[in-house]
Amino acid sequence: MLLSEAPKKWAAELQHEMGKVWSKVATADAVVSPVSRLGSSAVSIQADLTDETAPETIVKKTLSAFNTSHIDILVNNAGVAEVRAVEDVTRMSYDAVFAVNARALFFMTQAVLPHIRKGGRIINVSSTGARTDVPCTSVYAGSKATVEAFTRVMAAEFGPKYGINVTAVNPGPIATDMYLSAPADLRKGMEAVVKAIPAGGRMGTPEDVADIVGFLASEESRWISGNVVTANGGLIMI
Repeated sequence: MLLSEAPKKWAAELQHEMGKVWSKVATADAVVSPVSRLGSSAVSIQADLTDETAPETIVKKTLSAFNTSHIDILVNNAGVAEVRAVEDVTRMSYDAVFAVNARALFFMTQAVLPHIRKGGRIINVSSTGARTDVPCTSVYAGSKATVEAFTRVMAAEFGPKYGINVTAVNPGPIATDMYLSAPADLRKGMEAVVKAIPAGGRMGTPEDVADIVGFLASEESRWISGNVVTANGGLIMI
C-alpha cells in the first residue's frame, strides 16, 4: 500500500474500511470510495508481485495518479502461505512463497526509495510464524523471518541516508482469507492456541493490525525504527 500525505481526519476510517476488505483484491475499490467521500483521494492498482516489473509499475502508476513526485509511506503487506511438510516442499512451492513474501518486499522497497522524503515510513508485515514452530510452515516461517531481517538492516541503512524509519508488525492468527483458507487440520490445531491468548482469548482482526500500522505511519512513531511490533495479543511475548 502506498499513501501520499494521508490526512489524519480520514486515516482512522480508512483503516476501518481496509479491515473489511484486507485481502480481497476483487473488492479493493471498496476502499477507494470512502476515501473520496471523506474529501481525499485514493487509487486501486492491481499487480502481480511475482512479476519483476511490478514494483516499478506500481510506483509509476501511484505517482501519476496523485500527480506527485514523492511518496511518504510504504506498507509492504502482500503475502502468501503454503502448508507442507519439509519432505513435500518443492523448489517451485519454495520459490512461490519467497517470491512474494521476501523478494517482492525487497524490490518494492527499492523502487520507492528514489521518491521517499525525509520523515517517511516503511512498514513491513511479518508474522508470528517467524518466531514459532508450527509444523508444516517452514517455508512461510522462513520467509517472514527474512522480512524481519530486512527490516533491521534497512532501518540501519535508511535512517542516516534518507531520514526515514523502517519497522515491522508481527501479527498472530488473524481472521483473513489466507488464514481461513488454511487446511482444516491446521486451523483445528490452532483453536486451543487462540483460546489461550492472554489479551482476550480470541482470533485477531484486521483492524487490530491496521491500528498499529496507522500508528507506525504517524508522526507519533518518530522514535521507533528497526523494531518489530508484536500484534498477537500476548501469544508470543518478545
